[in-house]
Amino acid sequence: MWFLTDLARLERERATVEELATETSWLDSVYWQIDGADVTLDCSICLHSGERYEVRVRFPSHYPSAPPSVRPRQPACWSSHQYGVGGDLCLELGPDNWHRDQNTAADMLVSAHRLLADEEARRTEGATVIPSRHSVTQGQEQRGKYVRFIITPAALAELGGVKDGDWAIAHFRQIYHNEASIVFLFKLEIQGNGPLVFSEVPEELSRHGFSVIGLVKGGNQEAALTDALSNAEALASYLDGETLPILDGESDPLCETRVDFVLMRSADSSWQLTMRWGSRQKLWLCSTVIAETSPASVRLGPDSAELSDTTVAIVGLGSVGSKIATSLARSGVNRFVLIDDDLLQPDNLVRNDSDWRHVGQHKVDAVADRLALVNSKIEVYRHRVRLAGQESATTAASATAAMGNASVIIDATANADAFNLCAHIARQSRRPLVWLEIYAGGIGGLIARARPDRDPEPFTLRQAINDAAGRIAKEKNAISPETGANYAIERSNQSPIIATDAEVSTIAHLACQLVADTLLEREPSRFPNPAYLVGLQRQWIFDQPLQVFPIDSHDIGSWTSDSPMDSSTHAAGLDFVKKLFEDLVSRGKTDTAS
Repeated sequence: MWFLTDLARLERERATVEELATETSWLDSVYWQIDGADVTLDCSICLHSGERYEVRVRFPSHYPSAPPSVRPRQPACWSSHQYGVGGDLCLELGPDNWHRDQNTAADMLVSAHRLLADEEARRTEGATVIPSRHSVTQGQEQRGKYVRFIITPAALAELGGVKDGDWAIAHFRQIYHNEASIVFLFKLEIQGNGPLVFSEVPEELSRHGFSVIGLVKGGNQEAALTDALSNAEALASYLDGETLPILDGESDPLCETRVDFVLMRSADSSWQLTMRWGSRQKLWLCSTVIAETSPASVRLGPDSAELSDTTVAIVGLGSVGSKIATSLARSGVNRFVLIDDDLLQPDNLVRNDSDWRHVGQHKVDAVADRLALVNSKIEVYRHRVRLAGQESATTAASATAAMGNASVIIDATANADAFNLCAHIARQSRRPLVWLEIYAGGIGGLIARARPDRDPEPFTLRQAINDAAGRIAKEKNAISPETGANYAIERSNQSPIIATDAEVSTIAHLACQLVADTLLEREPSRFPNPAYLVGLQRQWIFDQPLQVFPIDSHDIGSWTSDSPMDSSTHAAGLDFVKKLFEDLVSRGKTDTAS
């Protein structure tokens, strides 16, 4: 308690307030008291009109490092520069310009008197608006407002196309949360036009919450509609007398009993949404929030536009793969090929980017659903396939063909068999391959990239990584960590690798930067080496966290799938294949004859 540990400051506060009360005529009834763990100051501010304001000054527990608050002693709205009814007055001194050594509570009272006197002059003399430093965030404005109507700039522009006096049909999606109910406008039907779907709102939202039909009235508010929105019975009567539009795909006009929302312009031209509530017996005015939907490049830079034209194939949607997919979707990638046959289990949630809503789903579907809510333009091609496992040839071929057509292939399995197949497809289709591993115990990880004819081919690079890690470990006399566990799939016959979500996320997000650098074909690359060993703990070869060992290989290796051969080998091979076909034809004739 500051007033017990800093008695000198307490005495200074008392003296400056007493001096102010003595020198001015507008401050009296000063009374100090302890209220809970705080000390407060009650007093009265008297204006020339005779009006008295009963004020309470509350000193925070960390005073004088932060200013005291000044507010009505009883709930009241004194000023437009106030944080809600009964809330703090927004004064000239605040947390941003308060100086603990120069300012006291007396300064706050002087500022409060000036604000209240100016407010009185504005009311009685028609004075201009009071200059203010009062500013609230959108979040502060929405406190205590349960139903919030989110409207995008595109929807706002299209609403202007509803003619004065006309009705349009609006389709809403309402999602309930513990602290708020959120309403989105995702489709508009204006007479004479086709349905307008607002792409900024993800289509995936249609699977969440409830679909609700509403009406939009063109033009600014009219007295009859304003009166109708006073209660549910009046609204039903009003709509019953209106000529309502026809719902898309139906022949009969929309009847009033199907309408749950009415959207209209207020006198100041802002849009207001009214909702029926509680078995449609009550009306609720929703709070309007204008959504910020600026292009991704505003926050991400121009690279996001280039990434939108790429396709990323991810094999393994476990702890690492799910994080990589989400991060790349946020970065601007719009097309994904997702490959994994596993189901999401509750114990996966300690690291997987999905949550309890997706437990029991295939990981491919869980990640695809999440991506659709992150990026409204997302396209996902799902393959519930176990690469390098027991699958039908047709099913496996579909997945591998999709991988070969991607802009980059990511192996997020840490599985040797899966890597071998990914590396083969990368070489065959001449596509870059990025892979990563997390070391047991979360001590660090590996990120690697193989680009056709620029980096060592995958198998050569893997050997170079193993050789370099072994050489460093030998020099340091370090025991090799466990690397055999498949952390991405985590099947019942394997023990999941031990690593925290933060450790997995760190390596995954480094891999995302490597993927982006690959897709953008940056010159020079931000990653001059094809592979990196990254330490997160002082273990094994790492002397400290964030220690990095770049890995290079001067042996590029062959990126072609064909084995090298001379002319005689080529001729011998052709002869052998010719004999195979001749044998096939011969057997076919024999089978036909029999």
